[in-house]
Amino acid sequence: MPKSIPKIQQFQQLKLVDFLSNKKLKKNGRFLNHYTCTLASAGYKSYNRGLVNLESSLKIVALGQAK
Repeated sequence: MPKSIPKIQQFQQLKLVDFLSNKKLKKNGRFLNHYTCTLASAGYKSYNRGLVNLESSLKIVALGQAK
């Protein structure tokens, strides 16, 4: 198994509020991309797709709150 499993567990513990309040996400939107790339390189293709969907949802929620 890949050594990045603790990172996956850590990612799963993050909440939506954590993402929306994260300055990195507000600043350049690359916070989630870092995790999707990490998981994809570890061979978690299906998990990576889930994170991409999550990222899209977060952007929609963030836009809704901005209005």
